[in-house]
Amino acid sequence: MLLRSTLCAVLLACTPFSIAALPEPVAKLALAAGIPEDAIGAVVLRGDTILVSNAADTALNPASTMKVVTTLVGLEQLGPAFRGRTELRSNGAIVGNVLRGDLILRGGADLDFSADALTHLLERLRSLGVRKIAGDLVLDRQLFQPARPDAALPPFDEAPEAYYNVVPDALLLNMNMLYVELAADGRTLTASMLPELDKVDVKPALALVDGDCAKWDAGWLPPTVERRDTRLTVVLHGTFPRNCRKNVGINVLDRDDYADRLVRATWQRLGGTLTGRPVPWTWRPTHRRWPLPPLPRARWPATQPPPPPRRPTIRTCWPNTSRARCRNWCATP
Repeated sequence: MLLRSTLCAVLLACTPFSIAALPEPVAKLALAAGIPEDAIGAVVLRGDTILVSNAADTALNPASTMKVVTTLVGLEQLGPAFRGRTELRSNGAIVGNVLRGDLILRGGADLDFSADALTHLLERLRSLGVRKIAGDLVLDRQLFQPARPDAALPPFDEAPEAYYNVVPDALLLNMNMLYVELAADGRTLTASMLPELDKVDVKPALALVDGDCAKWDAGWLPPTVERRDTRLTVVLHGTFPRNCRKNVGINVLDRDDYADRLVRATWQRLGGTLTGRPVPWTWRPTHRRWPLPPLPRARWPATQPPPPPRRPTIRTCWPNTSRARCRNWCATP
């Protein structure tokens, strides 16, 4: 309640009082960039005193300043030490080196559920002697409703593949990002991709042009995904400067495809096999009265990645204009 009251007080303070114009250095920069002063909304406070108020009564797109609102709500509802919990569960039992049942990846709005955290989680399963998973890979996103808020959502802008356009869900694995390194000399262009995903390739269909490497994205077009049987190919479109090397993160794969293929590639790298298919969480007769029993905790005391060094969640929410992190945090029930 205190945080909400504080937010309301700040908003009420931003009333249309013309206390002072934009500072001269700011006004000069805006003029040089061709930005009209009435297109800049700014309020500067010192205590309860308004020092600068420019276009304070003009409705503008809040952009990343919305993080202030989501951060305050998150702190009030969840507390500063909140951390999501991702679990491996199963409806089966370990018999010899086989998990005879489904492997259930249960999402818990974990902002830090990276490829490294997934590797550690599967290493714990291997440490039990499990080599083969005889059931399906069940992807449980049910903590949020709807479970897939990204499904059939129209593009936010002209760059739907950009990291800032990732829509959160309860099982947001590695931010659903592919990291592609593009390297061009005068004649050829190569592309490599991380993390490694099972049966996923990247194809650079980019035309080489003479241009400034610092403006490499001037000719960038949204990537597409081609599906042939079980193999996916991420195709990069547009142009790319000669003699240039850049790393770019893209969000182009369906997140069920992404999670399934990252789990399979990681499990195979650890020496395991997974025979089933990826399925979203649905009630199954075999789940009976305990839909998601955990793997035996007596033999497996930790079914989640180890926590990273303690840091306030707010610092995870703000860097790199990652709206998905803030929204994921504040969507947690």
